[in-house]
Amino acid sequence: MDPQYYGNELASPGVRQSKGTITFDAYGLVQAQLSFALDSDPLNIADALEWYSNGVEHPDDLGFTMKSYKGTITSQVGNVSIITVDYMGINRASGHTDAQITGPANTTAQPIETHPNFTKVTDPSISSNILAGTPDAPLNNAIFTLAPPQPNGAQQFSFGGFGVAQSAAGSPNKKAGIRQFLRPMVCVRGQIFFDPANGFRSAAMVQGVGRTLNGTGDLFTLITPNDAIGALSPQICLLTNATPEPIGKPDNYCAIKVTYDIMIGGEIGWDSDIYGKMNDPIF
Repeated sequence: MDPQYYGNELASPGVRQSKGTITFDAYGLVQAQLSFALDSDPLNIADALEWYSNGVEHPDDLGFTMKSYKGTITSQVGNVSIITVDYMGINRASGHTDAQITGPANTTAQPIETHPNFTKVTDPSISSNILAGTPDAPLNNAIFTLAPPQPNGAQQFSFGGFGVAQSAAGSPNKKAGIRQFLRPMVCVRGQIFFDPANGFRSAAMVQGVGRTLNGTGDLFTLITPNDAIGALSPQICLLTNATPEPIGKPDNYCAIKVTYDIMIGGEIGWDSDIYGKMNDPIF
């Protein structure tokens, strides 16, 4: 046996070694590694595996809790093994990390009928932006088809596209054939970690998919800083995905990581009859 372990039985969970590491980021996530020496007897190894797999706390008090969630065992000469244990914790009083986001601005195809200028015909100052007009005053050779009357007698029209000629003189119509437009869209992808006391918030995110954010508390937590995306309001922020990943033993995890997507509605926003607001705030 190595002289430094002489006289020590090196029973599970092992003797802590002098070297260790702590890794942290600006969002509040902290990870650490410690190594322990123990006898290589199979029963001893089995006990150590069970001990550290259960999510034991880091032995040092750093002002927040870190728990073990994985490790490696390396066999050495002299019937000694070194188990290197990984810990994770969240260094935030809130119990969750700051959100780490990316916010690509792109476009998505939408029916031309949903364009905000589709039926705008009353303001001559924006005449260059007017699209189809209305059934009573069609523009750009827009075609409107009268649908069967409603039970209450109201008339309904459907849009049939833009015709080829813009006028009787046969001027070409640059809107001919257009049925869609590229709607500007910002899609935020974020990542956030919750400690065990706040893990229930991940379930609130999952249950909120398909709804707009409840209030500014959720907005300022999930989309920050404003410098990345710009000023927003909760009602135009639609949560489209939330994927939780518990890290560690399921009933004693060290954190839950949630990767989420939020689609910004822009000028048009989201129809509250279809995409209602979350019943309760996440934060």
